[in-house]
Amino acid sequence: MESLSYQALLDAAISGDGVFYCWWDSDRRNGHAFDGDIRTDVIDSTNLFVADVNSSDIQSQKYVMLAGRATVESLRREALSSGVSEKDVARIVSDDENLGTYAADLGKNELAGEEKATFLIRFFRENGEVVFEKTTKNCLIRRAKTGLRLYPIAYFHWHNAKNCFHGTASVSDMVANQKCINTAYAMALKHMQNTAFSKVIYDKTRIPEWSNEVGEAIGAVGGGTMADAVSVVGVGQMQDGYLDLITDVIENTKSMMAATDSALGDERAHNTSAILTLQSAASVSLEHVRVHFCRCIGELAAIWADMLCTYCPTDRMLSVMEKNGDVSADALDYALLKNALINATVHAGSIDRYSPASTVSTLNKLLDDGHLSVAEYVELLPSGMLTNREALLEKLKEKGVATDE
Repeated sequence: MESLSYQALLDAAISGDGVFYCWWDSDRRNGHAFDGDIRTDVIDSTNLFVADVNSSDIQSQKYVMLAGRATVESLRREALSSGVSEKDVARIVSDDENLGTYAADLGKNELAGEEKATFLIRFFRENGEVVFEKTTKNCLIRRAKTGLRLYPIAYFHWHNAKNCFHGTASVSDMVANQKCINTAYAMALKHMQNTAFSKVIYDKTRIPEWSNEVGEAIGAVGGGTMADAVSVVGVGQMQDGYLDLITDVIENTKSMMAATDSALGDERAHNTSAILTLQSAASVSLEHVRVHFCRCIGELAAIWADMLCTYCPTDRMLSVMEKNGDVSADALDYALLKNALINATVHAGSIDRYSPASTVSTLNKLLDDGHLSVAEYVELLPSGMLTNREALLEKLKEKGVATDE
């Protein structure tokens, strides 16, 4: 899930939305006596379509559609397994007219000879129950009642756009500035290439051919002053402050996007208080993203619970974390939760920015002041500081070093 979360956050930063799609894989091994488990994928926001583009509540939509590409062979195989006639299956053919609508330019490139077709997945409700349809341009592959109450799709914005289903990306506001910076640098480079070195201008009627060979004599026709026949054009001077202007644009852009030194990790902190201060300052600009992402993960957990209550048998084990941190597994009848009100809340903690050196420095001070015992000090040292921590703790216990010393 960590890699999926990273991919969704990256998609949201670039395209404005991060989208999770959940589906039940009946062939997936799960460690139980039966097969089947939930699969979660990250979908490009450009492949997500809803009935009302002015509403951001995906569960209130009349229908939700997903677009994708798959090989003709796999689509035909799926259609045959769903009971579609061979005549209709033959209507599933390759197409390429929709390649330009997919995210990233590389999505338009497919292997030569690899026949792929565009498919659409549509979810809608009948009597409060979600119905699934998968179709290509000319063939309905499958239609089934899922038994779910929730659309198996969760998404979040990077920035909200008022009265719009899709959000805006963090990089959208940087496009104009990036073009300005690129153009300015290109002009500066072009100027330096053309004028960085002096050029010689000579009279061809008096000097038939000029040579740049070292020490080679250059012949001149006729008399007169050579200063009238040869002239050197000096290097061009760039306007003072031009490069400083480019630097100012870059710094102002970074500042407006909250890409400060503390956020980028360039600011050095020498004590615990400074680390906490920099950590708090760097997280302010991403607070709204954290709220949106936590809400999305909460909705994703509710979707998982809905799918477990619908598809899992009664002998599936449920892992539960106890208050002491231990994990226990008990059999649960998920059907009992089918009509219950399920709500999930996600709390995201901040990333620990303490370096091992800072942690050791803090522990040393606590040990010197008598707030920690030697055993507690050894136990709290960062991983990698000791090669055989457990053996050292055992020796300390044998010597009678108490934890309250």
